[in-house]
Amino acid sequence: MKKKIFLSIVTFLFLLAFFKISYASTTGTVYLSSIKNKIEKEEEIEISLSIENAKTAAFTSYLYFDDTKFEYVSGPDNTNVVENCIIWVWYDETGGNTPKSGELAKFQFKAKEEGLATFTVNGEFYSEVGQLIQTDLKGIEVQVGNNQTAQDGTQNNDYNIQVTKTDEAEAANTNLEVLAIENELLNPPFDAGTTNYQVEVSNETTDLNVFAVPEDEKATVQIEGKDDLKEGNNFLKITVTAQNGFSKKVYEVNVYKRNLEEEAKYQEQVKENQEKLEQIYKTQKLSSGSEEKEEENQEKNYQKVILIILGVTIVLRLAILIKFKK
Repeated sequence: MKKKIFLSIVTFLFLLAFFKISYASTTGTVYLSSIKNKIEKEEEIEISLSIENAKTAAFTSYLYFDDTKFEYVSGPDNTNVVENCIIWVWYDETGGNTPKSGELAKFQFKAKEEGLATFTVNGEFYSEVGQLIQTDLKGIEVQVGNNQTAQDGTQNNDYNIQVTKTDEAEAANTNLEVLAIENELLNPPFDAGTTNYQVEVSNETTDLNVFAVPEDEKATVQIEGKDDLKEGNNFLKITVTAQNGFSKKVYEVNVYKRNLEEEAKYQEQVKENQEKLEQIYKTQKLSSGSEEKEEENQEKNYQKVILIILGVTIVLRLAILIKFKK
């Protein structure tokens, strides 16, 4: 599934370049709607995604649903489901000659628990000339069952659907601003849009100090798997829940803990590399001949040491990557 998401995004980015993207002030409204405002448990409901006052030739949409009350049944082709988010990538295969407006797609859901559920939408939408559309986002709320209670305590069976104009992007922000592990380097380097990482730790490491800071200070972060590390692969899971209470994003780190044999080889290799660097420095210093030549060669010596360090680092990273692939 993750590979499909990656390929979809790569295709989407290629098409954005093809459309010669610019950032003009094209505006439109992207909203969710349904012909039903209330359903019963086990009943299905159809949610429509639409755009008005603008035409779109390429987009990535994110439809968030309350997975405690609904389960996703079906939707258009080229969709991927991650947790409670349905990601849909679409582009105009004619290069912008047949953009879409009005209803874009329909998504089918099945109610599994009673209560009030919210559906929200987010995404990036582009016009037929490659302009980013500034979107006003609207979500909906749907009541499951007949237990809607009015303020006076009586049961209210006439529940009207609510379409809100809240700042959906902010309320659904599940990005991390900072993700770091004390004394360790993530591979690849952290990026808010990248959710999978690897790191290798020493055999003496039993616990990890993880720093995970969300972009939205009202979002919450839950960290699992940072304690009691065992030899081999360990899985660190960081779950970010947006301020709306149900939009989520999961960052995963595959933490490889070296065994005693691997640790000994690793430390031996580090020691050998340090000795080689020291020997190179001494040799270069002795061969300089004089203080003047030594000053002239200092910069060259420094560059050589840096190149050697980079070479060693690359070899170690390749070894780590090969180990994780296995």
